[in-house]
Amino acid sequence: MNPTAIASSGVGFLDRVKKRPPRDEASIRQMLEAEGATAEEAEELVRILGRRLSPDEMHTWLSHPDKAHGIPDPESAEKFGVVLNWTPINAISAGKVGLVRDEAKRVLEA
Repeated sequence: MNPTAIASSGVGFLDRVKKRPPRDEASIRQMLEAEGATAEEAEELVRILGRRLSPDEMHTWLSHPDKAHGIPDPESAEKFGVVLNWTPINAISAGKVGLVRDEAKRVLEA
């Protein structure tokens, strides 16, 4: 899209933030389930994360492209010779919910 068109549309960052649906624990669970976590796994992750993080912080920790918590995958070292980091939401969609749960416990319950 043309930058001039964006500026003239009157829709800026704050407008998009105001229109964003509110984040709460239910919406975080729904996001996790949509990515492949079971209802029980999603509930457990939200419970662990909720001890120290607000719903907005949970969303950032799980899925923000630049600010999400990197989760090291030890299996990648076996395959590629180097430990790769997953974004939590990508790890969940790859079926590595246990990896995310263990990292959340390690980081947030310490």
